[in-house]
Amino acid sequence: MKNRRRSLTFKILLPTLLAVFLIEIGAYIGAVITMNNTAYQDAVATDREVLVDIKNNISADQADMACGSVVDAYESNKPATLPEPGSQAEMEYRDVFSNTGGDMPYLSLESMLNMATLGNSTDYLAVYYVDAAMDRFVAICLSYGSATGTTPKTSSYVGFFFRRKDFMMGEDFYGQTIEDPSYGRFFTSGIKLTGSVTNEYWIIKETKESFVYSMWPTFSWQYAIVALSALALLSAITYFLIGRLLIRPINAISLSATRYVDSMKKGAAKDEFSPSKAKYLDELSDLNNSFYSVQEAIKDYVGAIHEASQREERYQAELMLAEKLQESMVPKKPLSGPDFELNGVMKPAREVGGDLYGYFEIDMDHVGFFIGDVSGKGVPAALFMAKACAVLRTITPTLDVARANKTLCENNSEEYFVTAFIATLELSTGILRYVNCGHETPFLCHNGVYTPLNENPNFMLGYVEDFEFVQEEYRLSKGDRLILYTDGVSEAMDKDGQLFGRQRIQAAMNEVPELPSKEAIPILMCRVNEFVKGAEQSDDACVVCLDYGYERTISFESRKEEVGKVAAFIDECLLGVDPEYLALMQVVLDELVSNIVFYSQMKSPGRLILRKEADAYCVILVDEGIPFNPLTYRKPRDESEPGGLGIDMVRSFVDELSYRRLDDKNILIIRKKIK
Repeated sequence: MKNRRRSLTFKILLPTLLAVFLIEIGAYIGAVITMNNTAYQDAVATDREVLVDIKNNISADQADMACGSVVDAYESNKPATLPEPGSQAEMEYRDVFSNTGGDMPYLSLESMLNMATLGNSTDYLAVYYVDAAMDRFVAICLSYGSATGTTPKTSSYVGFFFRRKDFMMGEDFYGQTIEDPSYGRFFTSGIKLTGSVTNEYWIIKETKESFVYSMWPTFSWQYAIVALSALALLSAITYFLIGRLLIRPINAISLSATRYVDSMKKGAAKDEFSPSKAKYLDELSDLNNSFYSVQEAIKDYVGAIHEASQREERYQAELMLAEKLQESMVPKKPLSGPDFELNGVMKPAREVGGDLYGYFEIDMDHVGFFIGDVSGKGVPAALFMAKACAVLRTITPTLDVARANKTLCENNSEEYFVTAFIATLELSTGILRYVNCGHETPFLCHNGVYTPLNENPNFMLGYVEDFEFVQEEYRLSKGDRLILYTDGVSEAMDKDGQLFGRQRIQAAMNEVPELPSKEAIPILMCRVNEFVKGAEQSDDACVVCLDYGYERTISFESRKEEVGKVAAFIDECLLGVDPEYLALMQVVLDELVSNIVFYSQMKSPGRLILRKEADAYCVILVDEGIPFNPLTYRKPRDESEPGGLGIDMVRSFVDELSYRRLDDKNILIIRKKIK
């Protein structure tokens, strides 16, 4: 029985008491840490209040006036290192300041420091002068005493200095711990004085660290008494009540914990422990070792996850910065006038690149625009993109591409470059002047057909400083359109690695040559998305569209009075044209708009777009009603059927009539030449 009791004592009681003791030690440490944190926060709040109050009453100019003689004495006799305390060198160094600081401004500053130390746990409160050349802080007016309960008094240690890095200076700080070989550790706070003088001054407050954390020794004795009492009580409960009831469960948990750790190391950890019926003689030792292993394994795993999370956060922060920078450099809305409209859209990739574009009015008769693509990814490419965007905007009015190239070549150690298409348009004549700097060839839409713009590509910007760029010209006609894009569109890749290509761009735009640019661009981007079929976007995609010529738009709903509204709109837009021409256009549009209003069953407003071309007016009617193709329509036997005989009349009155069904929309295009 004694052996069994002794075994019980060693196997249950002693390990349990040890565990309780460790728990209490942990609780004690936690309590001390909490007290220390509270003491630290209180000390910081006190320091902040004292220093801010002093700063509000003393400026750098006042400190400079009060302590100018001390600063001059120090600058005339500053040593390379601080002399040893009590040495002859120190006495000689102190004599340098014996005749300084006796005037009224200095005594007033000294008195203010003495008053500030009362009742706020201060050992030292001083004005420091910053010697930037020696990288040190020099005490020029100092008070000490109240932290120990003594009356504050002026110190004789004027001229005492620290290394600058000891204070980690650069901005106001609170609660720094400074280690002094002679006087111990100090709780230190500092605030920089402001003013117009060139000299830099700081107010620094120091309190012995032992005073800041003076409450914990008393707490330790109180806690020890309570902890020992609790330990004795728990010992009795453990010995008489728990006994052997713990041994078998502890064995099972210990074995399960070991298996759990082993399976985790092999990459096949289970979600929970599986109890085991095996027995060990040293059950509590096994339990301790098993849980220690679990703790270490989980600790390593969590540490790895934390490091990966931090890397991902930094990466995402960089991407967000680059994306915001990129968005801030491009226009937020279209630019339009009586004879033109410029639209642009950019779809950033997940890994931000450096696509850019811009457009702006140069004067009443000229507009400028550009599109570009910077090499590289991430923040560096975004920064170079911002520089390129600013440079291109500056040189676009004159097309001084050589100057832009030289500017981008300067300080370009990373050898970034940018491809760009830069152009100006003379609105009165339609003359387009442009320079292609290694960029994708634009598409020109003339008479409703897209073809590549004739141009001779130059070298990209920012790579070869002395390259001679060739400027070209092309005269646009009314109704022409120019499509610019980056390789994020032409080189969009599907999951099989196939590129979208320029041919598909041309085909997509030829689907909708008459639609306004703000509708044509989304259709192109939609075709790109359909092609890649969910593959991750690898590069920014950017499109800019220039429409040249007169264009007006009106929307109408499924109400009878809307037909009259459209007729009034046509009268206004065609004011001054041949009356016979106007009358024919009114008859044609009355028939077509009436069909849409009364029979299309559209749930959202339809639109009429009127565009002035070189020798004709083009009208585009768009509605989201039921499909209806007038080109395949056959004359009904009963004229009361929808459409009547008007479609045949429309065919006979216009020079061109075409229809297409695109993205659940009816699109009808009418052209009638001007006589």
